[in-house]
Amino acid sequence: MIGSPSAASFAQATPAEPAPAPAPAPAPAPKEPKDPKEPKDPKEEALAHWKRGLELHEEQDFTNALIEFRKAYELAPTYKVLYNIGQVCFQLTDYACALRSFEQYLKDGGGNIATDRRKEVERDIVKLRARVGTLEIVSNVEGADVFIDDVIVGKTPLSSTILVSAGRRKIVVSKHGHTPVTRIVEVAGTDSLRVEVPLTEIGGKTPEPMGTPSRWTSLSWVGLGAAGALALAGGVTGVLALGASKDLEEKKFVGSQPSPAFEEQSDRVRTLSLTTDILFGAAALTLGTTLVLTAIRTPKPEHAPATVSFGVAPSGVVLGGEF
Repeated sequence: MIGSPSAASFAQATPAEPAPAPAPAPAPAPKEPKDPKEPKDPKEEALAHWKRGLELHEEQDFTNALIEFRKAYELAPTYKVLYNIGQVCFQLTDYACALRSFEQYLKDGGGNIATDRRKEVERDIVKLRARVGTLEIVSNVEGADVFIDDVIVGKTPLSSTILVSAGRRKIVVSKHGHTPVTRIVEVAGTDSLRVEVPLTEIGGKTPEPMGTPSRWTSLSWVGLGAAGALALAGGVTGVLALGASKDLEEKKFVGSQPSPAFEEQSDRVRTLSLTTDILFGAAALTLGTTLVLTAIRTPKPEHAPATVSFGVAPSGVVLGGEF
């Protein structure tokens, strides 16, 4: 049964009527009606809410009974109303609310609580502790509002874990200028869960990236690969040029003019040597360009797809692209 704190918890007892006077007195002047704007006595108002809560509880309207009991406690805090709140929360299966209310009831009531009532509440607390869990909610943005089941529980960073009833819990973290994030978690009895809720600024910018993006992109590695390929090709043509040069030394002039074979071999040596120079020069240019563009690039969490072009011009090999 819902506990019944005495009316004295909220209002003073009504004084006894005075004894009648020996002689009839003149009728007192009628009292002026109370100004509705005059502040009400918080204890009287709290008592009215508490009585209304009892009526609603008798009608099994537990949701509105809880509202009335909480209003009574807000106006005139007394440990006895905490027992009412705890019982209604228990009936509404809001186990976290019931546990908090009963623990505060025992703490505030102390030795004023009857032994039988204390034992009853202690048994309920044992049951409730197996039906609650805790949530540690963290975010990358300070000052964001944190809601659990549409009830605000604080702002980030939260100073402690949040006690919640077992079951499916809805977590919402929001802040002006950021996209709100919702998480649905399942909490079993005695669970302790950590929930990370990163927020992103509206427009796609993340205020605190999780890590420093690398300056190196896929195009950087393409540039290194192209430089290596050019250097390898230059090495091959260089070896061929050395071989052709040795063959040229064995060729002899016929008369005062070089023989056709000598001229052909001489042209081959010049072509291979020139090709070698171009390839090595292109390799050095490609490597240098890749390293410089990579070094001056501003790292971004996301970037547009890179474009690359590779070709041969009369002056040599051309590598182009956007890093």
